[in-house]
Amino acid sequence: MKHIFQPKLNLFDIEEEELARQICLADFAIYTSIEVCLPRESQPSIHACLHSLMHDARGGQSSELLNQSWSKPKTKHKSPNVLKFITRFNNLSNWVASSILKAAKLRQRAKVMSKCIKLAEHLKNLHNFNGCMAILAGINSASVYRLRWTRKELPPRSTQILGELEEILSSARAFQLYRETIAQLDPPCIPYLYVAPPRSRSLSISLAHCCLCSSVASTSRT
Repeated sequence: MKHIFQPKLNLFDIEEEELARQICLADFAIYTSIEVCLPRESQPSIHACLHSLMHDARGGQSSELLNQSWSKPKTKHKSPNVLKFITRFNNLSNWVASSILKAAKLRQRAKVMSKCIKLAEHLKNLHNFNGCMAILAGINSASVYRLRWTRKELPPRSTQILGELEEILSSARAFQLYRETIAQLDPPCIPYLYVAPPRSRSLSISLAHCCLCSSVASTSRT
């Protein structure tokens, strides 16, 4: 097995767990760079965080999470790190899809897909749900999803893992199972940021809650 610092590597030169670790490091660096206004309490509540967000909005201070700035052409410059995180998600998803499609033969495609499924499992175990969802998005992209014979060639264990991950991250009942899963985790974690809390139309609240996980985790380590 080659190590990650060798100049020429392919997907099968590195173990899935090590790949997952490297993805987590890259994802977490962008995730923690997102500017969010948090209170200075050691363990702030979500209500205190939201109050801080509203206060900073009135005071004109910078926060990348307000008013969904990243989604509007005129204000997206206010959310550079949110946009970087979105781009990171899309790049990872496209990499998975292209890696599978590059394989010319059926068994090779199934082998690549199986490795990607194992990678998604390790990301889930490392509490990187955003990365895990990106892998699943690549596997379920239109160009890959239509490869029925490739899926039939997957080992039973890979098929089982894929089903379990898709169940956890299913959008059914407003991502209910995912919400229950992440609520029971100890930070740090990298949540799937596109899931907003119930009764909320703003992703800002969801991101603020996610950033609390990092804030509390950082406080506990100091």
